[in-house]
Amino acid sequence: MANQKGSRYILGHLSYSDITTTLQEGQKAVLVLNPDEPRARHEVSKNVKASFLKAGRYCVLESQKILVEAEAGVWKESHFLYVTAYSKRPGEV
Repeated sequence: MANQKGSRYILGHLSYSDITTTLQEGQKAVLVLNPDEPRARHEVSKNVKASFLKAGRYCVLESQKILVEAEAGVWKESHFLYVTAYSKRPGEV
């Protein structure tokens, strides 16, 4: 099921542009990916990077496997996706 405003791959009501415009230099966001979407990590990574590049910004992505309770007593594997925002390519002066 798709979110009201955002991506079906992200739990919560965040769009890629929300993430791109809200994060300030060096800030990190933690996205919880939808366990019902097997390609969520790939799709969100690709779309977040594209959104940042479109805005003339850069980001670094990291992920971590987690378990989320899909319904009472039912646990599914998912991921946290950590997004760190930068105005310049990391490593540039």
